[in-house]
Amino acid sequence: MNHLFDRLVGVYRLVAATGESPADTEGYTSVADLESIRCEIQPLDDSYGEDFSGSYGKDFLMFCDAYDIQEKDKIVGGGEEYIVNGVEKYNFLGYSHLEVRIKLVPVPE
Repeated sequence: MNHLFDRLVGVYRLVAATGESPADTEGYTSVADLESIRCEIQPLDDSYGEDFSGSYGKDFLMFCDAYDIQEKDKIVGGGEEYIVNGVEKYNFLGYSHLEVRIKLVPVPE
């Protein structure tokens, strides 16, 4: 199945930001073991839309080996950024892989 993975992406996780400001802030930081993973990304929708939570974007499905990818992680690659909305792990004939539902968030102009 790895021969189908034609993209290289990095995974970023939301963590509490540290600094001198007492304000509660969060930011994304690179996940050390997941800086360059191979995957396949396929569109689920033809156009941008809004989901039940009010989030606006375009839905995609990402296939990759079984990694520690979690909901709310950010997937970055090819000049695009996606937010992870769901993760499912599958085992088939001794091979584990993930199907990750991601949303491409449009960049404001």
